[in-house]
Amino acid sequence: MADSCAPVQIRPSKGTSSKASQPLKVWVVRVWEIDPPEGQERLEWILLTNEPVTSFTAAYRVVEWYECRWIIEVINSLFVNNQAQTGSAIRSTGISTNPATTVISGTLFADNDNTIAADVRHLFHDGAGSITSWGNNLSDQAGYGPAGAPNLNQTNDHVDTNGPDHVVTSMADTFDHADDNRTLSLREAIDLANLDEDTLEEIWAPAWNFVLTRDRGTHPTDTNVGYGDLDISDKLIVRGISTGTPETSTRRQWRLGVIDKQFELLGDYDENGLAFEDVDGRDYLIYQQTFGSTTDLRADGNDDGIINGLDGAIGSENYGNTFQLFDVLLV
Repeated sequence: MADSCAPVQIRPSKGTSSKASQPLKVWVVRVWEIDPPEGQERLEWILLTNEPVTSFTAAYRVVEWYECRWIIEVINSLFVNNQAQTGSAIRSTGISTNPATTVISGTLFADNDNTIAADVRHLFHDGAGSITSWGNNLSDQAGYGPAGAPNLNQTNDHVDTNGPDHVVTSMADTFDHADDNRTLSLREAIDLANLDEDTLEEIWAPAWNFVLTRDRGTHPTDTNVGYGDLDISDKLIVRGISTGTPETSTRRQWRLGVIDKQFELLGDYDENGLAFEDVDGRDYLIYQQTFGSTTDLRADGNDDGIINGLDGAIGSENYGNTFQLFDVLLV
């Protein structure tokens, strides 16, 4: 290897404000291979630094810093509906023989289609770049493009090629379907799933902290997903991302001062746990046993403070519905 260095000044571009009109004083370091391997292009770097370089040792130190290339971390992110010529949510490329490495973890990939070529992929590197999975990702594609990008089959990755029916793209607790194609809240996604009757649907949520803010207010009853708890009136799966650390996992909570359920499968009165909720004969039995009560409110389907015929009707209308919650932390 050989190197050279010199101080230089970079002139500001035309039209620069007076505050930034002075030339930028830096050092340029050039390093190159004297005798590259046969058949390979000679390696040559031209580096700029604000560190003074007045000796070979100082120049070599700058080169060492450059060799310790940064790692680009894609963590707790969401890539959905990417449709481009490459079909890639993330593309790693570069002309250097030592490019940065991209690592992904706790990230959701869904519906990233390639409308030009035949293959569909979320991750792509051209051989010069690299992509590495650190696990805990959620994806609807297991295989990727021709350049050897990694499969998402690492620790705690969840791959389901059937994909979700809806992907939550907003942390805000909104209820306005006018902008669903740009921002879809969990509340809005559940409403869309409720509209498709008698069909098991799946919602995916990224590893964000979702705070419910649309409380019940003065409504005398609550069976509407638009406010209060998230009322479910069909067959539904909600899946998030668990990294083993609450701060970097999908988590859901009410805003400070609100005490209410977060998810409620309408007609489910036996409280058999959020791992798998269902509406069946056991729930109707609880309704019969508590009919007329204002203290034992397990079968209070409309949250009006008394068990009556309206709660029985809710159980009948939702009989056979199920709800499963995966990798969502309720705070």
